Amino acid sequence: TNPENEATSCNENEFLFELKLLTDNRASEISWTLDVQSDVGTNLNGDGYNNDEALSVKKCIAKSCYIFTMSDSGDDGICCSHGNGAYSIFIDNDVLLNGGGDFGSEDIITLGCNNEWINSSN
Repeated sequence: TNPENEATSCNENEFLFELKLLTDNRASEISWTLDVQSDVGTNLNGDGYNNDEALSVKKCIAKSCYIFTMSDSGDDGICCSHGNGAYSIFIDNDVLLNGGGDFGSEDIITLGCNNEWINSSN
């Protein structure tokens, strides 16, 4: 784990966003973004991972509306064609999505919008 990627507690105006990712054996195809949908908040993203790598990103992000996108340029998700990749998202240590990975080109999740948590897969 990277200390600079590990927040542990946030202030009252922030969510603790955590992404746990296990890449498949075509990790070069994997990327993700967290895009804020308002004037307040932080954009995060990641790519360039190693095959079959387990990693975690924990960041304090302003309480706002975000769209999280997990992408696979090979259009076969991160499970189960080329290994058993998966990802989970936690907000303030509560599970929002657990074990996603079986999708096509992208998996899109809306979080913090209208105080609702919405998960939609493509």
